Amino acid sequence: MIDKYAVFSYSKMSFRIVGKRDKKMNEFLINEEKNIISVDGDASELFEKNPLAMLEAVRLVAETGCDLHKLIYNAILENVDLLDDVETTYIRECFGKIIVGDYAGKGLKMLDGTGLISHIIGELDNKMTEKEAENLSILMKNIDKTKKILTRRLGLFYACFGTDAAADAIDILSFDYETKRLLRSGVTLINYLDRQSNHFELKQFIKYYGYDVYDYTNNLAKAKSLVYDLDQSGIRSRNLMMSEIKKRGEPVFLEDMNIERDDLIEHEIVEEEKADEMMLMLLDAVHKDPKKNTKEALLKQAMNFKLNPIQAKFRTVQWTK
Repeated sequence: MIDKYAVFSYSKMSFRIVGKRDKKMNEFLINEEKNIISVDGDASELFEKNPLAMLEAVRLVAETGCDLHKLIYNAILENVDLLDDVETTYIRECFGKIIVGDYAGKGLKMLDGTGLISHIIGELDNKMTEKEAENLSILMKNIDKTKKILTRRLGLFYACFGTDAAADAIDILSFDYETKRLLRSGVTLINYLDRQSNHFELKQFIKYYGYDVYDYTNNLAKAKSLVYDLDQSGIRSRNLMMSEIKKRGEPVFLEDMNIERDDLIEHEIVEEEKADEMMLMLLDAVHKDPKKNTKEALLKQAMNFKLNPIQAKFRTVQWTK
């Protein structure tokens, strides 16, 4: 992979006044009066030399709100395939800067219009469903309403697409493990989280996926409601439940319980190899009834589970009265 693009960085943009209304940003000129980004020289020659400059031009759009001169726009259309030879790292970093720009919506629209978006989402660019295309169009209009938090805005972008399509698109830019984990979790679980309607279900969600995934997905849901003008009553209800769980000190994780696996073994309720399984079962029990989070009550519950396997099997079922 060609590494020469590493030196083609716009992270430290040098300014100099050219005439009265122009500012030069490396190879690009910004005319503040006309709100236009042009190029110092031939755009096609620039892009042939440094294909990453096409994405950097869009980054300037996302950061300044200016339009690309038609000569730059047309040159991108003609040279978009040159990005095939650019290392994914640089494409990912530039896309990240575009999506957190003050005018990110305009930047996304430019990526879409020029075809550069194909280097972000791959074949999905030509396989979008009507609904996915509509979602992306709405995101372009409203993403600037959301906080400029990289992982959150990335989540909004990938959430435009179906779960499987989004997962494939996320893989294209080779995000670091933690970012990839959050993005995949967010787009997969956002609708599922909306269906958690009581304290028990919310604690079960956090137990399975972790508080960091819950917090990310919940904030992603808030941002999504701003973009698509969705009802926020479910989010407010969930936030209230989470506040109550924290205020009451209700156990969510194993370490929150007032019993140890060794207690189960010492009281001869389970053998050592079954202790971890019983601890998880007891956690489900205190998720339903936090008052059971005492050593005495949990030992009694463990014995009940041991003697009544049916009760143990259906411990997470919420029976209606």
